[in-house]
Amino acid sequence: MDALNATEYYSYCPHCGSSNLKKSSDKSCRCYDCHHEIYFNAAAAVVAVIFNDKGEVLLTRRAHDPWKGMYDLPGGFVDPDESLETALKRELKEELDIDIDTFQYITSDYNKYPYSNVMIHTTDALFSCHLTEKLSASISVHDDVSEIIWFKPSDIPTTEIPGLSIRHFAEMIKEGKIG
Repeated sequence: MDALNATEYYSYCPHCGSSNLKKSSDKSCRCYDCHHEIYFNAAAAVVAVIFNDKGEVLLTRRAHDPWKGMYDLPGGFVDPDESLETALKRELKEELDIDIDTFQYITSDYNKYPYSNVMIHTTDALFSCHLTEKLSASISVHDDVSEIIWFKPSDIPTTEIPGLSIRHFAEMIKEGKIG
């Protein structure tokens, strides 16, 4: 993991408002007025690899920055007071208007997500879902998805997928390690 710099993330102490922040470790900074320690923790996110009855994989196209127009796997951030499973269901409903009840946890990976001039470190949990033909046909794009495309796993354009974890997951699918 790259060493973090407090001033890249915080200009003011969230506890007292002081600008007297200094790096205290690779994972934290300290306010030298109120002595509040700020730790840089990863945000949780969920990702779905969705297969149809033909064994194809669903990729979405990003509707907004970061990485507008590039391929992605559906998913997003976990909200406060939400489990990974609930977040996965919510994200798939928001982005694709589908209700998923059956899915399986596969693996996780770290990621760096640029947002509003801040690099957000995430831990992305990957789940696998298999859709029936009827449910696959009912998908419609919403939220931050502009398009869906079904690919044979061997045809996934991994070089057109941004984000460390998402590209890694796509490479695993393409190599037949997830299916």
